[in-house]
Amino acid sequence: MSRFGYQVLGFGSSSPAAPAHTDWLGAKGFLFGGYSGGATQAQIDTWNITSYGSVADFGDLGLDRQTRDGFSDKTTVGTFGGYSDSESYSNNIDYITAASYAQAEASSVIGLRAPQVVTNGTRAVRAGGGSAVTAMLTDSEYVTIASRDAGGDTGFDINSPGARAGAAMSNQTYGVIHNGYDYASSAYLSELQRFSITASSGTSDNFGDSQVDAYGTGGCEDGTRGIMMGGTASGGKTNMMQIVDIGGSGGATDSGEDLATATSFGACVSDGTKGQFVSPSGDSNGIQQVTIQSLGTASDPGDVTTNLSGRYFCGGASGT
Repeated sequence: MSRFGYQVLGFGSSSPAAPAHTDWLGAKGFLFGGYSGGATQAQIDTWNITSYGSVADFGDLGLDRQTRDGFSDKTTVGTFGGYSDSESYSNNIDYITAASYAQAEASSVIGLRAPQVVTNGTRAVRAGGGSAVTAMLTDSEYVTIASRDAGGDTGFDINSPGARAGAAMSNQTYGVIHNGYDYASSAYLSELQRFSITASSGTSDNFGDSQVDAYGTGGCEDGTRGIMMGGTASGGKTNMMQIVDIGGSGGATDSGEDLATATSFGACVSDGTKGQFVSPSGDSNGIQQVTIQSLGTASDPGDVTTNLSGRYFCGGASGT
């Protein structure tokens, strides 16, 4: 897959990097829902990120649906919204106990699909997405994960045109999202935005650009460094892996390393050391894995889904 040449831009002054806390990253990976065989799915899979062995079926979401990013405080994992064959644009928030499945549901502010979600291990923030009324949302909402509560308005917005189906990464202080795709104008987007996870007013900051205009990118992190993986651009799927300094001055840089297979619309998970892009679109249910700080070409430790082929538009998170 050929690369796409875009200049890296920085915006604003450099910010000190946040401590590498990983209160939302655990050894146990989770894959939520998705789309396979012409239908939205409810299945949850789990496996060990740190030492891959076997994959287990971990029950079901409360509603079958395509999702995107998940969230976690290690003990509880979950996912926001998504598109369902049963209910169209869903406002379900699923909370699942990572050790034992015990599931609970709450409601988000709006029914939506393809949102970007970031977390600091206490609060999860949903930024953007798409609704039945608005192709690209600019609002945001939050939940306190341990409380398993319904979504509440954060009081801040992300910059126009909004964000949908892009990568999301975070450290203890900031969330960074990739704008993804503007469905209203049929435009692939490169812009990154950053905001404080605890913000209660204002708008997000422009945070430079991705190296490629794309959507369906995946994002994972180790508490300091974010990795953007893959995506679909006007020229097709890309295998590029990009580095984002979440606490830095902005922009994504080409790592010089590649995914083994160009892909998009998978889910990304991390245990704080390893990052995995899992269950991408296509005929493969494989995992593509890297060590976040050292990278290298992605390896394949095995397959992830237990009984669904070519599953994509899944949510991902990790816990203990």
